[in-house]
Amino acid sequence: VRDAIMGYDISDYDITTNASLDEIKLVFSSDKVKEYSNKITLCIIKNHEHIEVTPFKGKTIVEDLSNRDFTINSIAYDLKEIIEKNNK
Repeated sequence: VRDAIMGYDISDYDITTNASLDEIKLVFSSDKVKEYSNKITLCIIKNHEHIEVTPFKGKTIVEDLSNRDFTINSIAYDLKEIIEKNNK
């Protein structure tokens, strides 16, 4: 989201979802899936693109953003609007 807002070329994708790791693996079962050693993120390799997929850190996207420790990572886009962490 940050790169898109700043007009940079997008070189990778980071997605968060309310799906579990097992559900993510099932959805991408026909693609190459790499599980990182942290056991909380999957890398989906599709058409030579690397897409990192992580379940929410919390129950909602807003809770997920609140659990991130860097302000620049506290934004998301849900294909309708930009969602920001309340930094108060």
